[in-house]
Amino acid sequence: MLLQNRRRWLPVLLLVVVLHLTAIYWAFAPARKLALSAGGTGPSVTVELQLAPAPAVAPETAEQPVILPAEKPVATASAPQAAVSQEPAGGSGNAGGGSGDGGAGGDVLQQGTPGIEAPGTSVEDAMPLNSSLGTGGARGGAQGIPAPARLAVLQATPRYQVTPPPSAELHFDGHALSKGQEIHGSGQIRWQTDGSNFSIDGNFSVLFLSVLNFHSEGIIDRDYGVAPIIYTEKRLRRSATNTHFQRDRNLVSFSSSTQSYRRQGGEQDRASIIWQLAGIGRREGAKFSNGAEFQLVVAGVRDAEIRHVRVVGLEEIDSGIGKIKAWHLVHNRKPGSYEQTLDVWLAPEKDWYPVKLRYNERNGDYLELKLAEIRQQAVR
Repeated sequence: MLLQNRRRWLPVLLLVVVLHLTAIYWAFAPARKLALSAGGTGPSVTVELQLAPAPAVAPETAEQPVILPAEKPVATASAPQAAVSQEPAGGSGNAGGGSGDGGAGGDVLQQGTPGIEAPGTSVEDAMPLNSSLGTGGARGGAQGIPAPARLAVLQATPRYQVTPPPSAELHFDGHALSKGQEIHGSGQIRWQTDGSNFSIDGNFSVLFLSVLNFHSEGIIDRDYGVAPIIYTEKRLRRSATNTHFQRDRNLVSFSSSTQSYRRQGGEQDRASIIWQLAGIGRREGAKFSNGAEFQLVVAGVRDAEIRHVRVVGLEEIDSGIGKIKAWHLVHNRKPGSYEQTLDVWLAPEKDWYPVKLRYNERNGDYLELKLAEIRQQAVR
């Protein structure tokens, strides 16, 4: 009986094993299952798999070279060359539209600077273009002198015969307006010359606080008169600035600006121009008459410009040493210029020393100095 039971269960066990094997087979062979269920569509499945590459990335990758902005850098690479071609044009005397301060008048600038700045080319980009100037530029680089790409050329001004005043120390009573606040103080200008060289030291102080200090030194040029070599200016709470008149390199450059100018002779700084005019008066006093005009290149602390100095007339000044007749001269700035203007009164009866000065800033601030005392000095 036991044997019969075993024979009865044997087919059942075999059936169970077959069913399990079939289930395992379908679980691990889905592709086979799909092929069986699809019947004769197997080849169509293959066709679909082959069509998938058809929209393939091939056309898109082929179009990426069309994104040829690689060619645009080639175009812009030639832009600096176009700027290079403008430099010689500017240097050859094409009339410019003015310096960085703006301004009008063909007498102001003939330079290559606008051709460089307009495309936005930096000074560093332009510097290699001037490497053909030779190794002499190495000295200028050490001094922070800008490349000639920034070189501007002002029109030449007339030459004047000059006899500088004798050395003296001038003391002034001062009055200033700064940011709407009135300030009273004292000033001093020391002029020293031996006929060949000169130095100027000036200051304006309020109580014990020095508001303005300046220094100029140079030579007395046989052809151009007072010829500064360096000018230094220090204002309250500001760094000192230097203006260089480089005779060996024929350049006028600035510590606070990358601008530079070709030196042609006769250029003045903010301090020396007073004594140049005084020297013209001592030598050629007949040139001073109402409406007369002198043209001088004046270098400030950032740039230079041609100043048209106009004679207003002979006026009487009430000074600390009495009433003095003095010629009133006005230095007008270019339209749009940030450079200060200067009114100066030169007294022929006092060796053409300045007996009154008024420095006018563009924002309305000013400094006015009126003579209090003259101390003649021996040459040191």
